[in-house]
Amino acid sequence: MKHIFYDHQIFSSQKVGGISRYFSELKKDIKQYGFNLNESAYYTDNIYYDQKIPLLNKARYRGQERIQKLTNSLIDYFAFSASKYDIIHPTYYNASNYLKEARSKKVITVYDMIHEKFPQYFKDSLVLSENKKNLTQSSDIVIAISNRTKQDLINLFDIPPEKIRVIYLASSLNSTSKSTSTKLPERYILFVGSRKNYKNFNDFINSAANIIRASRVSILCVGGGEFTANENEGFAQLGLQSFMHQKDLSDSQLVYAYQNALLFTFPSLYEGFGLPILEAFEFSCPTLLLNASCFPEIAQEGAHYFTNFEELPIILERLINDDKFRKSKSHLQQLRAKDFSWKETAKQTATTYNGLI
Repeated sequence: MKHIFYDHQIFSSQKVGGISRYFSELKKDIKQYGFNLNESAYYTDNIYYDQKIPLLNKARYRGQERIQKLTNSLIDYFAFSASKYDIIHPTYYNASNYLKEARSKKVITVYDMIHEKFPQYFKDSLVLSENKKNLTQSSDIVIAISNRTKQDLINLFDIPPEKIRVIYLASSLNSTSKSTSTKLPERYILFVGSRKNYKNFNDFINSAANIIRASRVSILCVGGGEFTANENEGFAQLGLQSFMHQKDLSDSQLVYAYQNALLFTFPSLYEGFGLPILEAFEFSCPTLLLNASCFPEIAQEGAHYFTNFEELPIILERLINDDKFRKSKSHLQQLRAKDFSWKETAKQTATTYNGLI
C-alpha cells in the first residue's frame, strides 16, 4: 500500500472554494489506485471535508481560523513524526519546515499565477509568491490545471517543462445534480464568484449598462459577498439599481440558476482554469467570455467571445435578443463538457504519483 499525505492548509482557510473542492473530489477516487490517504484537517468548517470532528467544529468564536490552522499544524507535525509517506501533496503553498525536510516525494498543484501577474491586487502577493516559487522548485512534480498555467510557470518561475503535468479539473455540478428552485429575477445574466479587480465585473457593468436598461435584463451575482457601498453607488449612477441582484446559493440552487439564466458571463482578465465555465456547459447555459487567458483552451468553440469592452455591447445585445444565436453553441457545450471528469482527474493524478514511487 502506497501512502499519500494531504495537509490541512486549504481546509483550514476555506469554508467553500475551488481548491478545497478539488482535493475533496480527488479523495473520492484516488484510493482505488492503491493509495492509503492520510489527512490532518480535523478542525475545519469546510463544507466538503468529511473527516472533521463534529464536536470540535460546532463552536464559533473570534480568531477561530487562526486556532484552526495552529491545531491542524500540530496534527501535521505529529502525523509526520509517527509515519512515513511515499508522496506529500500540500494543498497550498505555505510549506512548513517538517514538510520541507521530509524525504518523501513531493507534488504541488498550481492553480494560477494571478499573484505573480497582478501583484498590485493582493496585499500578501510577495510572501505567497515566494512560498509558491520555493515549493514548485523543490517539488518533484508540479501539476498545472491548464496549459496556460503551465506556460506561466515556465515563464515566471523558470520551471522545466518536463517537470510539469497538465491535469484538468472538472465540474462537481452535472446532469445528475439536484436542482432546487429558488426565487430569481425573471430574465437575468448570471455572474458567479468574486467580482474584485481582475475579474472585470465593473468594466462589464459599465460597458453593458445601456443594454441592461434597454433590454430590462437583470444581473444576478452568485457568491462574491453582498454588494459594497461603492458598488451600489456605481449602480445608482448608471441607473441600474433595480437590475442588480446578489445571492448566496446552495449547489442545487446554483444548478437551477444555470438552467434558467439567459446567459452566463465570465469577463475575467485572468484565470488558471475557469471552473464556472464547465458548470455552465453542463446545463447548456449560453456562455459569454472575454477572449483571454485560458478561456479558449477550456471552452473552445462552446462559448461566445468578446475581445474588448468596446465591442461587448454589440454581441451582448444580439445574445439577449436573438434566441437562435444565443443557443447556437449548446451542442458544442455538451460535447466539450464530456471531456472533463473528476474520475479522469484522479486517474491522471494517480499516474503522476506512481511515476515517482
